[in-house]
Amino acid sequence: MTVISLHERYPNIAALLAAIAQRLQMFLGHKSIFTLSAFISGIGFAEQFYAIQKPMVALDTFETWVSASHNPQQLALDSFGLAAHWSETAEDGFDLWFSWFNTFRTCHK
Repeated sequence: MTVISLHERYPNIAALLAAIAQRLQMFLGHKSIFTLSAFISGIGFAEQFYAIQKPMVALDTFETWVSASHNPQQLALDSFGLAAHWSETAEDGFDLWFSWFNTFRTCHK
């Protein structure tokens, strides 16, 4: 059996997020902004720790866009925290975050 790394299977964050949306149970177990945040943050941490030359998790431009578009109070929250803040449930936060990401991708192709 050949082992394929995450970077080989999903060359960028958009590809990984599309896979998460399609196979939620496999990646996260359930729909939650908190589990999505932990999963993506864990990958980002591992990329820094192992000094990955071409990191997959590069959300800086997205984070800036979310802050400018959806954070009028200038709360000290990243996009995950902001989605949780504006939502009544963790599931709603997950949906909100993905709607922001999909809008961002459409606007920044």
